[in-house]
Amino acid sequence: MANVEKGEIRTQRLPVELTPEEVILRSREAVAVVQEHRDQEQRLEDLTAGYKTAKEQLQEEIAASLVKLRALAEVVRNAREDRIVEVYDEIDAKAQKVNTIRADTKAIVGTRGMTDAERQRSLFKGVEPKVAAGGEGKPGPRKAGEKAAPEPRG
Repeated sequence: MANVEKGEIRTQRLPVELTPEEVILRSREAVAVVQEHRDQEQRLEDLTAGYKTAKEQLQEEIAASLVKLRALAEVVRNAREDRIVEVYDEIDAKAQKVNTIRADTKAIVGTRGMTDAERQRSLFKGVEPKVAAGGEGKPGPRKAGEKAAPEPRG
């Protein structure tokens, strides 16, 4: 891995294996959401027709609870959930690819081709660009006795 460059640490949402304690915690959350959902449905049944606005609001809460319950059920079923995790990029100039690495496990979580800018940077790594003293590609002042460089032909 001599041609690998480690990028800056950042975060990315990735699946994380849950501990048995976390699975139990998510299970308890799901039970609480089920109870909350049942309570909301009971309140909805108790409303009269004159409370149309309150009924619509409660229906939105019920829908949100169902969405949350489905998400928690999937987390419990799979014993994993997406979380924000620190990652960084490693440039593999020889393979012309960039690997995204989890900072905690050092596992590769993604690979992509190098951009032109990354290829350019890897070609000239450690080499400072030479800019003439005049800047912007113009020649700088010459020393006594020094000849001017020939003009490029276009």
